[in-house]
This record gives sequence, structure tokens and C-alpha cells, in this order.
Amino acid sequence: MSRLLWVGAVLLAASASAIEVDVAGAPLRLKFSEYAVGAYHLDNGYISPPGSPTYDPTGSNYVDWINRFQVDASWMDFTLLLRLDSALFVNAPVAAPGNVRFERLLYQRYVSRVDLEKASLSWTSRHLDVTLGDIYATYGRGLVLALRKVDALTIDTSARGLSLTGKVGDLTVNALGGFSNIINVDTATGRTSNDPFDLIVGGHADYRVKPWLVPGVSASWVRLSRNAQDDLPQATQDQTLALSGSLEAPSLFGWGSAYVEYARQIRTVGGLPYNSGALYVNASLTFGKTTLQAEFKDYRNYAPLTTSLDSTRVPELAMINTYSVLPTLERMEQAVKNNTDVTGARVRVDVNVTDSVTPFVSMAAFVDRIYVDTILDPYAGCEITWQEKRSRAVVSGGYRPSIHDGGQLDSSVWHAKYLVSQSIAGPYSVELNGLHMSQTDLVGGKLQPWMQGQAYLALKSASGWSAAFGYEYFTQAPETIREHYFNGNVSWTANRNLTLRAFGGGQRGGIKCVNGICRTYPAFSGVRLEVVLTY
Repeated sequence: MSRLLWVGAVLLAASASAIEVDVAGAPLRLKFSEYAVGAYHLDNGYISPPGSPTYDPTGSNYVDWINRFQVDASWMDFTLLLRLDSALFVNAPVAAPGNVRFERLLYQRYVSRVDLEKASLSWTSRHLDVTLGDIYATYGRGLVLALRKVDALTIDTSARGLSLTGKVGDLTVNALGGFSNIINVDTATGRTSNDPFDLIVGGHADYRVKPWLVPGVSASWVRLSRNAQDDLPQATQDQTLALSGSLEAPSLFGWGSAYVEYARQIRTVGGLPYNSGALYVNASLTFGKTTLQAEFKDYRNYAPLTTSLDSTRVPELAMINTYSVLPTLERMEQAVKNNTDVTGARVRVDVNVTDSVTPFVSMAAFVDRIYVDTILDPYAGCEITWQEKRSRAVVSGGYRPSIHDGGQLDSSVWHAKYLVSQSIAGPYSVELNGLHMSQTDLVGGKLQPWMQGQAYLALKSASGWSAAFGYEYFTQAPETIREHYFNGNVSWTANRNLTLRAFGGGQRGGIKCVNGICRTYPAFSGVRLEVVLTY
């Protein structure tokens, strides 16, 4: 209760600006931010009766409170960042003595904890930047190194160590080293893990040949703290050396831009070396009212740099935490079975027919060398605006078959995505947005169809509030997981310092993907309150 009172007191200060005080003749600026989510998990969507092999009550009838509290301070050329993460679980499920299956399902879940998650001190000058503590860095397109923060609750991977960036004329050089630091709690399942403390060393240099070209080189070396075969003795730790060269043309005679990067990996696993390569190319060109975007990838056993987390014990955290990323060329929500040994390209064309109408068409084709599949992904859509661009609609749809060597259909997806926003009286608008996917998978020699998706209808105000009603569905396992979910949510942005969101009802589970990062989420039914506060 005291924690809730503290949050209430902080909310009263939501309209305050950043604090500024004079220290030794220079202003010291302090900014505080709070991101808090509290939820009551009524159930996790499982409908299997007790005693059945798929019965799983381990995600039901508990309360969690996830909090991120951050302090940013700047004084002269110094910047300090401190972030305290906490997770509190109430009425968490406990396995009965001797119930081995539930003990395995509950392994390292619902463990309340407090972590000094991020801490860094930076000094910036004209020619040199120094950061001591948690470091974020992405070299090129992420093939060699990508220590990044995607959002406040899921992916936030850094290296805790030292980073130096030197700038001399058009030459920029970065060198870093440290031990990996991940978010320690998976908010969807309550799974927790300590940091893997993998050693990460990296370096990058690029030179800007004005105004046409930017050549660059990158390198990283990751030594895992735990071997993949940790039960077997081996002379060296599992490690990966990655090298790449890149060339960027940021301005192609005013027509667009282009980028190419080639990378090599030398992995040492169980004392044995494995070599692999990756080529990534993209270009964006504009000719009058037509914009052309093209991408190409050729990955040959080139995998993201994974952590030393045990994927059999903490799969949720092991899956999403990596030290590099490989562009997928796929649609944002598309599940990707293999992005390590594949070749393919994507081309998209947008045409501004008028100021209000922009149709687009996209075509992608890939050869999956692991599953021996040929994948096609054509889709098309259109963006339309009206009422002086106060109203808009974006719709798209397509068909994505995956054809096995020999001509047999391995899987397919019919997909449609839509967003329609209609301005009505005054500052109000009505918005309908959703996604539908009809999927077919080859299971046991037979094609099994199923569907998933969602639709949301919202009333929004330009003053900062919205209210929505949603429907979600997932039909892949009708005997195990509930198929239909209804919910309502409201959001209020009081000012630039405070946003409140409340949710009640259910959301579908299953595999959800964002830019190629896919994982299995449990369904959610309950209530959730989210607070975003800066002052």
C-alpha cells in the first residue's frame, strides 16, 4: 500500500519540469522518469481440464508490478544515467510437492527482485566521447553488433564496461568492451534470470567521403560465460569473432541512398571452428512520384550472436536477447522460421498518384536452405487521405506460400492489415485498425488451417485521451487455448509529463513477431494499469 501511495504522490508532481540548480557556476539538470505496469492476471487462456497433459494454471490468478525508475543528470560535459528496475509478484502460483511438471513450468518464475539495471557516466568533447557503465551500440545494420533498447519492458540489452568514440575530421572510430547486461524479468511470463555476463568487445570505424560515400569496418568478439555443452570438458570457451566491411551512399545524386555490408563469422563451439558469411544490400530511390525500395540478403549459416542463457530453462529471455541482429526483409508481424541460412530479395514500389492517394505493391522471394523451401510474399495496398489529411486509411493484403522442394505446400498465410481513421466533430476521430492472418501448416502429412488476428475500434480526442474496444482470436489449438478474447482500454495523456493507460479483458496468445523477433506469448485475461511519468 505504501508503494501505491508513493506512486500517487509522484503523479501529483506530473506537471513539474526538469529540475535545474547551479553547481560551481554551471547548471545541473535533473530529469526523473517512471514507467510502471501493474496487472492482475486472471487466467492465461488455457482451457484444458485438470489432469490433462496440457493443463497449465501457472499463469493465472496472480498480481505483478513492474517498475522502471530512471534518473538523468547533465552537468557541463558530463551525463549520468541511473535506472532502478523492480518486479513484485503477489499470490504467485506454487507447485505442489512432487509435481515435477509444474516445478519445471515454474522454474525461475515470479521471483520478486530489485536491480540497478542501467548505470552510466558519459563525458563528451569535440573529438572524444567516453562512456563508463552501460553501453548501447549498433554497428552498420547490426550484423556484427547490436546492443540496443527496443522498448521499456522487453528488449534492452547493453554491455556494462567502457566505450570510447573519437572524431577527427570525417573519421569516426569507436571501441568498446564490457559484460552483457539484459532485462532480468520477462513481463509476459514472470520468468527471471541473472545477467549472463558474456564478454563483449567491439570496434567500428567509418570515414565520410563528402558527400557521396561512407566506407566502414566493424568487428566484435563475444566469449560466452557458459558453453553450449556445459556438461562436457573443453579447452576453450564458446566464442564468436565477427568482421564486416560496409559502404554507404547517403545521397545518390539526389535520387536516394544505398547501403551494402558483407560480414564473416568464426564461431568456436565445443572447441571446433565454424565459418559463415552474410551479405546485406538495400537501396531507396525516388523518381518523381515513384519511390522504389529494394533489399537483398544472402546469409550462409550466419546466426545472431546469442547469449549464454540456457534456452531449455529460460527460453523467453534466451530467445529475445541477442548481441546482433539480421535484417529479415519480411513484414513486421511475419513469423520467420529461418533467418540464418537463406537467400532472397524484396522490392516495394510506392506511387503518389495524387497528394491523397498512394498505392503500393511489394514482392519478396526467398530460398530457405534449412527447410528446403521457396517462399513467395507478394502483397499490395493503398494509403488514402481526405479532409485535408485529417482522415486517412491504409489497407494492405497478400498471400505468402512456402513451397517445399518437390512442389508440396509446406505452409501458407493469407494476410490483411487495415487502419481507417475518420475525423468527426471538433477534435474527435474514430479509428478502426486490425490484422487478420489465415494460416495453413503441414502437420503429420496433412494441411491444418487456423486463424489469428485482432480488430480494435477507438474513439480519440486531440486533447490526449482515447477509448477503445477490441476483439482478438487465435484458433491453432482450440482444445487447449481459448479462441476468442474481448477487451476495453482507455488512455490519457494529461500533458507532456504524464500518460495513463488502463486495460481490462483478454488478449490472444500464441506466436507474435515484431521485425523478425518472434516468441510464444501466453494469453492474458485480467486488468492492467500503465503509468508513464517524467518530471
